[in-house]
Amino acid sequence: MRNPRILTATWLLAALALGLTARGDSIAELKPSQVIQLDGQVLLNQVPVVSSVALDPAGRMLVTAGDDHLVRLWDARAGSMQRQLAGHSDWVRVAAFSPDGQVLATAGDDGIIQLWSVSSTRPYRTLSAHEASVQALAFSPDNHLLAAAGSDNQVRVYDGRRGALVRTLEAPGPDVRALLFSPGGRQ
Repeated sequence: MRNPRILTATWLLAALALGLTARGDSIAELKPSQVIQLDGQVLLNQVPVVSSVALDPAGRMLVTAGDDHLVRLWDARAGSMQRQLAGHSDWVRVAAFSPDGQVLATAGDDGIIQLWSVSSTRPYRTLSAHEASVQALAFSPDNHLLAAAGSDNQVRVYDGRRGALVRTLEAPGPDVRALLFSPGGRQ
């Protein structure tokens, strides 16, 4: 890889991550002492620009999302694309799996959050989340809450099962790019 710049990463265990280069054409396995390119050609041929990568908790399913408004689910071990999810009208900026691995949340520049069963190609719930781009998503450890940060300076917390808005918080600025619940899920 020439001059790779990781745009997004998902952490596995303590020291392993998957990331994308600035060109959006490679997935790399990152360890403290090395970088191993897994298979850049697979993504180069299938995906325009990737802005988000997520791995399911079991480590079997990889999701990529990007500027073509699509979300792609991959077999993480074989590197083969399993299916595409279409439900957004603009760039998909973020994807996140629920801790139980049964739900995938996606969001982006259309301000919409789509909730998908990992076994379906249609969203089962659509949340009109923000007036602007949604840039970060996180599920609580118990799957009960979903938090979304938007470029409208708000973090909205939803009931993860019903989709109802639970709380709106003011973000410290428009560039919140990551959200995380505490291990107990109360913060």
